[in-house]
Amino acid sequence: MNEVGELFWAYLAGFADGEGCFRVYTRGPGLTLAQKDPAVLEYIKAELELNLKLTFSGAVWYLQINRQDVLVRIIEHILPYMQVKNADATVVLEHCRRRLQERGRSHICTDYRQVRPRSTPVSSSQRPQGGKMMSTGEELRRVSFACWKS
Repeated sequence: MNEVGELFWAYLAGFADGEGCFRVYTRGPGLTLAQKDPAVLEYIKAELELNLKLTFSGAVWYLQINRQDVLVRIIEHILPYMQVKNADATVVLEHCRRRLQERGRSHICTDYRQVRPRSTPVSSSQRPQGGKMMSTGEELRRVSFACWKS
C-alpha cells in the first residue's frame, strides 16, 4: 500500500473546491465529487483505498462519501489546503464530530483506509432542490450545492 502524501491531499482539496459538494441532509452529512470523466474519480478512490462504487446520472459520474468517520479523516487532511469551500467543509467536519460523540464513538478512525464505506446511488429524485439542509443548530448553515449544476 502506498502512503498518501501531502501532494495528494493538496490535489484532493483543489478538486473538492472545484468539483465537490459538502452537504448536510436530514439523513446525514457527506462529500460528493462529480466529474464527466470517471478516471479522475477512480484515481481518488484508489489513492484513498475506498470500497465505493461510482454512480452515473445524466452525463456526470459521482463519488459519494457518506461515512462520518471517513469524512472526518479526509476533511482534516484537506482543510488546510482548501481555498473556496473551506467554510462548507468545516460545517460538515463539525457536524460529523458532534454526531460521532453523541453516538459514543469517541474514537475516530486514525487510518482512513481501515474503513469501507457504502455507496448510495444518485437518482434524479435525490437531487437537492434549492439546497435545503437539516437545521439542528445555528452552527449549521446553508451549504451550496454547486456540484448539482449541469
